Amino acid sequence: MVGIFDSGVGGEAALSELRMLRPSADVCFLADRENAPYGTKSPSELVRLVSAALERLYSKGASPVLIACCTASTVFHLLPKELRVNAIPIIHRVAEAAVMASASKRIGVISTEATYKSGAFVDSIERLCGCAHVVSCHSGELVSLAEAGYSDENMNSECRDKIRSALSPLCTEAIDTVILGCTHFARFDKTIEEILCVRTVNSARIGAAALASMIPPLKGKGLTCNI
Repeated sequence: MVGIFDSGVGGEAALSELRMLRPSADVCFLADRENAPYGTKSPSELVRLVSAALERLYSKGASPVLIACCTASTVFHLLPKELRVNAIPIIHRVAEAAVMASASKRIGVISTEATYKSGAFVDSIERLCGCAHVVSCHSGELVSLAEAGYSDENMNSECRDKIRSALSPLCTEAIDTVILGCTHFARFDKTIEEILCVRTVNSARIGAAALASMIPPLKGKGLTCNI
């Protein structure tokens, strides 16, 4: 059995992507809605919450565990070594996908405030490609919209205006690729592509692919255990 951990509904996007790639996998899923949102928390708070979540998933027999939450992944290097061994943080994998996808190497990132302040995406992209130009912004508003149940499928004009406002720092930067640096934002993938006229890099999809690569493609339908 493998595990997926996120701070809220964003993890459901990663779970859905994994189900398409490995329908036979047994998955233990943990969404820490009690302590959400993570995007406004300090690094020390995040270490405490992520450590507790991983310990809980490991105790249920889940391994490896995908840390689908980008904000949680920013403190991966601060976690105890024994918790890091069987966990998969997603930021570096998403940065790799963005560098490969971008023709101009002008890349935008929209994330939570905590992820933005960590500089984790910028650091990862610049280590991979020294000539890359990275523009970052953050939005708690999009997290709230996702948690309220909005998505590309039930978009209204008010929701679209809020998304457009959140993306305004990226609109004049001549970027060709945008990282959805929070799994919650996967719910607005198509809308963000349309507003910015760019290719998006979906962190939920990238994380699910990383986890799927560690699971053999067996027949049958797997079980999902929510804890």
